[in-house]
Amino acid sequence: MQSLRFRHTAAILALTLCVVLSLCFSPEAIAKRIKCWTNDEGVRECGNVVPPKYSQQGHKEFSKRGFTVSSQKRAKTKEELEAERKTKQEATERERRNAQLAREQAAKDRVLLDTFTTEEDLILAHQGRVAAIDSHINHTRQIVEGLKRGLSELRAQAAGEERSGKAIPESLHNKILSAKRRISENLTFISERHSAKADLDGQFQADLERYRRLKRTN
Repeated sequence: MQSLRFRHTAAILALTLCVVLSLCFSPEAIAKRIKCWTNDEGVRECGNVVPPKYSQQGHKEFSKRGFTVSSQKRAKTKEELEAERKTKQEATERERRNAQLAREQAAKDRVLLDTFTTEEDLILAHQGRVAAIDSHINHTRQIVEGLKRGLSELRAQAAGEERSGKAIPESLHNKILSAKRRISENLTFISERHSAKADLDGQFQADLERYRRLKRTN
């Protein structure tokens, strides 16, 4: 008996709900909704239809009892749409770049682990590279010293020619210029090797720290 009464009550409630919903969303109820917007003077206006002039500025829709039914945001300007497009484009490019960097780092990590079995191997390899650079620097310094001695001799010859009242031969003049140029080039090479050595030291420290981190996690 109680079960029958319960089913009867539930049926009545369901029917009532359907009626209420049909009334709320019927064309007549929708037609009675009030739309409110803000005019050019900043004054709030309301009516059944938003004037075309303000249709893109956003509005709120209320039931006849004053409850907010819906809210439509204003249409975005071309500048706002362009800014959103640029933001999305930059985010996509940033993600692509980060993914590329991650792939490159993963490849470097594999090379690092595959090349060096122990930390000592990495240290010895670095020491070997440094020793090779130092050897090039020392060899080039010897060349520079030889060129400087040769330049001194050429200058002495040129001075002798001038003391004797003769013009410096063009061939001698060209030899002096060539010696100066070669000295300058070799000094530049030495400077570049020192810079390369500093870069190598920095890269070694980064590789060593990365190697230790990878070993701890593997």
